[in-house]
Amino acid sequence: MKNLQNIKEKFLYEIWRNKNYSDKLFTVNGDQIEIIDPGVQSNGEEGPDFKNARINVGGIKYVGDVEIDTFLSDWVNHGHNANEKYNKVVLHIFFTRDIRDFIPRTIAGRNIQGLMLSSFLENDIRTAIRHAISSERDHRVKGIACKSMESPATQDQKIHFIRELGLRRFEKKCNRIFDRLKEIYHEEMLRNNMREPSIHYSPNEEFYNKDFEPKDFKSEKLWQQLFYELTFEALGYSKNKDSFRKLAIEVDVDFIQKNLPREDFIKNAEYVYFAISGMKLNINDVKEEESKNYLKSMNESWSRVRQYYHGEIMDNSKWHFFQLKPQNFPTIRLAGGVRLVYELLYNNLLGRIMSAFEQIDMSSRMTRELRSLLVVKTRGFWKHHYHFDKKARTPLHFFIGSSRAEEIVINVVLPFIKVLSDVFGRQKHSAKVVSVYKTMMQKTDNRVTVDVANSLSLPEIWKQSVFYQGLIELFREYCSKKRCNECGIGNPQKITSVSI
Repeated sequence: MKNLQNIKEKFLYEIWRNKNYSDKLFTVNGDQIEIIDPGVQSNGEEGPDFKNARINVGGIKYVGDVEIDTFLSDWVNHGHNANEKYNKVVLHIFFTRDIRDFIPRTIAGRNIQGLMLSSFLENDIRTAIRHAISSERDHRVKGIACKSMESPATQDQKIHFIRELGLRRFEKKCNRIFDRLKEIYHEEMLRNNMREPSIHYSPNEEFYNKDFEPKDFKSEKLWQQLFYELTFEALGYSKNKDSFRKLAIEVDVDFIQKNLPREDFIKNAEYVYFAISGMKLNINDVKEEESKNYLKSMNESWSRVRQYYHGEIMDNSKWHFFQLKPQNFPTIRLAGGVRLVYELLYNNLLGRIMSAFEQIDMSSRMTRELRSLLVVKTRGFWKHHYHFDKKARTPLHFFIGSSRAEEIVINVVLPFIKVLSDVFGRQKHSAKVVSVYKTMMQKTDNRVTVDVANSLSLPEIWKQSVFYQGLIELFREYCSKKRCNECGIGNPQKITSVSI
């Protein structure tokens, strides 16, 4: 809480939801506000934070939505002014007034009343934030039954079960990756036989049970496409992973190699990816000169390539910016993804990954080296922007930082190497992957893993990757589905061993 002005929005939601503010509220214009009903929280859906609120402002009753931001300027920075989903907002709540003489407006041009919440907290700011943090944590973990009941499992049984779940999760990832490898191979065969530029195949169960031989997967392009799709999916997090994966399938390795040569690759590939993604804005919709010039160059580059692209132009509405930090916006991640594609196709990224894996035996040193191969520093237009018409307050330092790179190592690189090793019968490499996965320590955390670990009185266990992944599997497959009787922690007789 060193910088109280930068309080996270999720804590402001708690203050608003629990009505931890003064009975007498006033808008920035001095009109008195009566909160009849704070509304229903959206819970991750894109759009305003609270729906169907009922408020009285200056004697007039309103029924509509409430948007809550940390800064007043976030109304524009987050794009609410250009999003029709915010047309029903009747109150904009913010914590810090970072700009003066600014009135939030909807895309329809309607002015919105503003409330600076920090001026009306029930307690002093620090106390209010502490209460909000506690409330948010309790609200988040209330679905974890073990938090409020005594588990029959011993600590050793809990640890054993979570470890097995971590191994099971890894095995599931490997199986999914191998299935996708088969699909890519078959699509390539169909494309070559039918001479069609773009084919997406929907296989049946018989296809997946078919026997394949190592020679079927000898093409380097198959593995490049597979790694490319997996990495893009990882860049999308939970909200944009499907869109990133679809983009990698539409703009496949074959198209890239034929239409985006090594010379000026980064610049031209950025233009093409943003055009196909649907995120590109109309040049007439932006005011900043630098953005106009960037879009102008993009349009010129895309016009030269457009005739060779036979896939789908994606819908801008499929990309989610809501409740994401600017550095996690899909625009920033895509700029980083483009640079990883360059490393993959023109700078032997897979070769360097395999070299690090094969030559380094110490788990900590190996993961550090693998992580460094995936970190991407910012350059160019996107160093100073996080959307086409939104300039960053301060320059961004990384398109892909150390934390995201670490998660890509865990969720993509290790299972990818495991599948590669199994396909070509490299048993020592396959065993080494599993050994690294079991012993790897990580710096990144996740509020779910930390909360579940604390609920089980195992507060530090998430720092080891196999347990981190096991905690995610535990929460998703058991806690959130209330499958306590099937869980090895709720019912130790269900504990079994997983062998991979």
